[in-house]
Amino acid sequence: MLRDFLDDILGFIESESLTDEEFTSIEDLDPVIVEEYSKETYLALKTVIENREGVSGQAKRLKLYFIAKGVDLSDSGSAKTASSNIFIGKPL
Repeated sequence: MLRDFLDDILGFIESESLTDEEFTSIEDLDPVIVEEYSKETYLALKTVIENREGVSGQAKRLKLYFIAKGVDLSDSGSAKTASSNIFIGKPL
């Protein structure tokens, strides 16, 4: 069931299904991954994709897919300060 769930995600981003070795590495990496869209599931699949190749854009598609599913992928440990290069109120 878990493997089908992960393969469906990979299929949606136009990536190949998991090999037996990749699936085993995911289970060894985090045995509590369940069939849900979570940051842990994203990180596990991201590791698989990064180990496969480097330039196809599948990692970006994976990230956007999980964001679209409502998963918060932000790194809460490092807050970003908002900044802008727009100066308001001064004629150019």
